[in-house]
Amino acid sequence: MTVIVLENKHQKSGYSCIIDEAISPLVTSIHATKIRHGTDLEHLISEHSSVAKFERSFRKGSKKLKKLSTDFEDFASQMNSFTDTTTRRLCKLSIKGVEEIKNTEVDFVYVDFSANEIHLCELKSGENFDTKKAKGETEQLGKTKSFLESRFPDFIVIPKIVLWYTTDLSTSSFKCVEGRKLLTTGPEFAKMISCSHTKVNEILEKNVSVNTNFVLEHIAKIYPLELKNILEKNEK
Repeated sequence: MTVIVLENKHQKSGYSCIIDEAISPLVTSIHATKIRHGTDLEHLISEHSSVAKFERSFRKGSKKLKKLSTDFEDFASQMNSFTDTTTRRLCKLSIKGVEEIKNTEVDFVYVDFSANEIHLCELKSGENFDTKKAKGETEQLGKTKSFLESRFPDFIVIPKIVLWYTTDLSTSSFKCVEGRKLLTTGPEFAKMISCSHTKVNEILEKNVSVNTNFVLEHIAKIYPLELKNILEKNEK
């Protein structure tokens, strides 16, 4: 659950240069929570997808603790073991030490062995991306696509940029012509991996309610008189 937590490390907030020091740690905490939301969203989607998962890799130096992702070497080994099956598999893929591409993690790799398709899916919670970010995402997916095509020539590799909260791509802004061709709505992606888009969003909406109440209560504690004056002014 992605909830806002006021941490001690947020007390010295950079936002104090534009907003009162008493409330700037709250703004920093909200910002940190928004960043963490992306990882939490990935976990929630994976948890609610009925597609079988690739085995996750062990952490370096451990034979018990597993990472949240599957290293490419382990992924390749499992790909070979599922050849000539009709299974479907899903994982977060980690690729490191490959000359052709930078060290990278693909949020979701969905493999349909009956169709010989590998879908590379980058998950986004927003729908507006500037030129630099859009171009960078598109280029990285292209390099990863080429690498996987060279390693699995019998498979079609399909890159996707998933806008989870978007149901109509016409409302999105992705400032890269090539990248726009890769855009996929949240419901389309959820259907592909057998995940309830509605159920996941219902859980997320509960988080929004909890966080909204937290923010309002926190502000009320800091500025009780100011809020009273504002309310009285608006009632006139």
